[in-house]
Amino acid sequence: MFRMGRQSFSWEVLVLCSAFFHRSAAQKIYTASTAAPLPRKVSWLEGKRNFQVTPLAGTEMVTVAKFSDPNQFRRLLSPLLVPRVAGTPGNAAVRTFITGQLSQLGYTIELDSFFATAPAPFGTVHFTNIIATLDPSAPRRLVLACHFDSKFMEQGAFSGATDSAVPCAMMLDLAVTLSGFLRSPRTANEDITLQLMFFDGEEAFVQWTESDSLYGSRHLAEKLEARPHSLSSELSNLAGIDLFVLMDLIGGPSPTFRNFFPETASNFARLSAIESTLRDSSNVLHAPTIRSDAYFPPGAVPQFFRVDDDHVPFQQRGVPILHLIPVPFPDVWHTLNDDEAHLDFPAIEDLNSILRVFVCEYLTCNLNGTL
Repeated sequence: MFRMGRQSFSWEVLVLCSAFFHRSAAQKIYTASTAAPLPRKVSWLEGKRNFQVTPLAGTEMVTVAKFSDPNQFRRLLSPLLVPRVAGTPGNAAVRTFITGQLSQLGYTIELDSFFATAPAPFGTVHFTNIIATLDPSAPRRLVLACHFDSKFMEQGAFSGATDSAVPCAMMLDLAVTLSGFLRSPRTANEDITLQLMFFDGEEAFVQWTESDSLYGSRHLAEKLEARPHSLSSELSNLAGIDLFVLMDLIGGPSPTFRNFFPETASNFARLSAIESTLRDSSNVLHAPTIRSDAYFPPGAVPQFFRVDDDHVPFQQRGVPILHLIPVPFPDVWHTLNDDEAHLDFPAIEDLNSILRVFVCEYLTCNLNGTL
């Protein structure tokens, strides 16, 4: 299997190599269940197996998409645009900001703190992952994830705007914007909630290797695998994850996202369908003006291709993954130009709108009174 530790690459080379494509084992695709109600301990598993998203109507999509507030997004992004290497005061300040915002919204915060050894001269480093859960009693979770640390750069202060301050701000913005709709009574899917994971130590300190990278996600995946599920002790806590959506390197101009995994092809297809509907609605997306091609084009990449990222420790443990990382990577990747001045805010606003509709559909938001 071809693997990349987020190294630079040519998309054209990937296409030329597609002759070596081989399929991975696809998981079963389930349809909606018509079975009689079961006790919650059993029904949450049935619900997960039989889950099928109910798409919003076009008018509902437009309503949710127009919840965007560019000024709010920039207010949430600004405190994140600082050097935040794991174990530094900047990292701790960003962690405090994230947890403070989500605590105010009523999320239950868990901090996963640990020490790990980085290559010389860094030595022992203190890492802290953030796990924010809207309803901890829910047995199933839709997980949105990103990393909040930034890379150590000898050349100067690296703010890592696309890598990954913008994904962090997108998650915070979604939590703020949908707060009332996710907390109000819902008619379906009460067994599923939103969980936000912010990983520390994604970046390599020296050179990307299996031991010098993904510090936080490796630790948390192992920890959750060892933790029994609250309603089914014979299962791991990871069994409660319906879908793990990892966002990375978002914020540059003209991003294109690909369907990496056949087992989550239907989820990627929803993003593509949502984008298509919003494009057909006047004055909802900036995309028709700033780009003609899709953010989420249909089709899959060859399955020998994989970008090593924070999803890998979870994927290795059987968690379904939707990896939202643009290919090719932004031109500013791992340079000091990865800053606010090089962000494409209209594209970010479009992606916020699409993601918001996707989450609203998945969690069956109560939109009564908004149409």
